[in-house]
Amino acid sequence: MPMRHQTAGQAYEKLDLVDQHWVLRGEVEVPPEAEGVSLVPAVDKSVRILKLLNGYPAGLTLAEIVRATGVTKSHGHGILRTLCDHDWLLFDAASKRYRLYVGIARDLSGALDEELPMRELLPTLDLLSEEAGTSCVLSKPLPDGGFLVVDKRSASNNVEISYPMGFRLPADASAHMRANLAWRSGAEVDRQLARITFHKHTAETIVGEAAVRAELAETRQRGYARSVGEFTEGVMAVALPVFNRKGEVAFTLDCVGTVPSMLPREAAIAGALQRAVGRLHQRLGSRLPAGYPPAASRG
Repeated sequence: MPMRHQTAGQAYEKLDLVDQHWVLRGEVEVPPEAEGVSLVPAVDKSVRILKLLNGYPAGLTLAEIVRATGVTKSHGHGILRTLCDHDWLLFDAASKRYRLYVGIARDLSGALDEELPMRELLPTLDLLSEEAGTSCVLSKPLPDGGFLVVDKRSASNNVEISYPMGFRLPADASAHMRANLAWRSGAEVDRQLARITFHKHTAETIVGEAAVRAELAETRQRGYARSVGEFTEGVMAVALPVFNRKGEVAFTLDCVGTVPSMLPREAAIAGALQRAVGRLHQRLGSRLPAGYPPAASRG
């Protein structure tokens, strides 16, 4: 199936000069793919209750829970008792409060085991931002092809990243997309490209299929993904994937700044990024695909 592309795209980021300081703002967030999805009321209410209780370690009463979630008292009580029966919640008879309990960690251990290594990544953002002299963004590829920002660091002398953690970027965010796809198999690349709609975000954006595939090949040869004013005017990014123990792309890590501040220092910034990702792979015990790490970072 051929790639889909359009001539114009929505601006997801905007670079503003505020008090002689550059700020990268999130303009429009990409919504989760929900077409054709019909929520199951009981499941939706249960998830909302669990999310609420996650913010209250000491627990909440039934009255507080139904008031905060809008769930009726009868439905809320039934859901709470069911979750208690599965050890996801614990009810304290003295205080009449419900709180999260160990069963939820037990039953979600597979997901937790996958995500806990993220803690290993966070100190690296501080070190990378300092060494590269840029802002850094850590994102997670999503099943719908987009990217979820899970952490960030802003460089005091470069660009402040103002959009929040949890902000969603589209599947065709140039540096993220190239880092995510460049070291995947040919079949995986074909599947991903067939589902991505490529937009002309700026005058510099590459959208043609041959050009996109050529850029993926150049990314592998170069040893990192790059975008110079392609996704947001005036902004440059260099990026790499972070692999997990299964050899899957778990995150993308990128350095972000203004084009004038990054372009003359591109090699040094990319080197800092490669070293940071290399250290992460060692600490996480990552399984790396053929052809990775990039030749430029082998020592």
